[in-house]
Amino acid sequence: MRFSIPKDQLYEALSTISGIIPQRSTLPILSSLLLEADNGRLRLTATDLDVYVVTDLDVDVEEDGVATIPGKRFIDIVKELPNELMTLSSEEGQTTLKCGRRLYRFVGMPPTEYPGLPTTLSGKGAEIPVGVLVRALAHTSFAISTDEARPNLQGALLQISKDRLRLVASDSHRLVRYDIPGRNDAELEAIVPLKTVGLLQRNLGNSDGMALLEMCGSYLGISYGRTRVYSRVIEGPFPDYEKVIPVGNSIEFKLDREAAVSALRRVAVLSHTQTRQIRVSIEPNELRISTNTPEVGDATESLDVEYSGDTMEIGFNATYLLEVLRHLGSDQVIVRLGSPTTAGLLEPETLHGKESYLCLVMPLRLFSNS
Repeated sequence: MRFSIPKDQLYEALSTISGIIPQRSTLPILSSLLLEADNGRLRLTATDLDVYVVTDLDVDVEEDGVATIPGKRFIDIVKELPNELMTLSSEEGQTTLKCGRRLYRFVGMPPTEYPGLPTTLSGKGAEIPVGVLVRALAHTSFAISTDEARPNLQGALLQISKDRLRLVASDSHRLVRYDIPGRNDAELEAIVPLKTVGLLQRNLGNSDGMALLEMCGSYLGISYGRTRVYSRVIEGPFPDYEKVIPVGNSIEFKLDREAAVSALRRVAVLSHTQTRQIRVSIEPNELRISTNTPEVGDATESLDVEYSGDTMEIGFNATYLLEVLRHLGSDQVIVRLGSPTTAGLLEPETLHGKESYLCLVMPLRLFSNS
């Protein structure tokens, strides 16, 4: 194998796949990258067996071939090299990198030991603009659970139907649901692991065009540009989230998001360090946010709201409520409450096009000193 490629072009591609290379593994080959040079194309592959990332590059190939190279070390060296033309060649298990008067040799493992891809993508699935997918992931990823005792919540539920793509995430304290209308050729449902969601958020932000999503056995395939990601999905089932969303929340008002975030951040300073409990009181034309922690102190702030209904008090975890408000984006937020023991619902007043976004925050039981 022998090919030449500019440093910046190679490093950009390596950055796309670097996050998948495991730091430690019982399978040594997984610490390597697979390089395949063929007919003017270089294909780079990295995997930890749960996720495969494959990206193609146009290069000047002098000799076709396949090689493996120690991933982290190779990427670290390429990163530090100047932006010049690089030549890579492999022979008898060694890969040589030349850049100007600089020369590096890497000892690789047999390419036959490298794990094969799960399956070949069919090309039939749901297409979605990359920018829209990035937006949906950003609005849901923060609510994905990290609790190992509930593995079916450690990912985002992806549901694609003929007329909609939906992402749902929950950590049992809050739940978010993001809907994107559209016409899709295929239907699928999968729980996408948090690790894959993070990888897509990092990589898709530098891409444009369309992304194709399709199932490949127990893997979800995501194709965009010249990159393909194969992610093992989490075995379900995902909880029946629709049953958690209350339908009778009749107390409704609009809230200035920035003012609410600022007030919450200040009041939360004096909340209990473990429960982070704050009290939200709604009455005609006023919303009060307060906390009372005997060993620390108390705080109260009031916000003007357009509301003329009954008075009600409800407790929330300030951290969870703040995170939801930060991700809603809209200047005005629509809040719907039902009772002190019913989950609160929040949604942005305005959103992109016909997309819809619903956030649910579970209440905390109020005590006299909260």
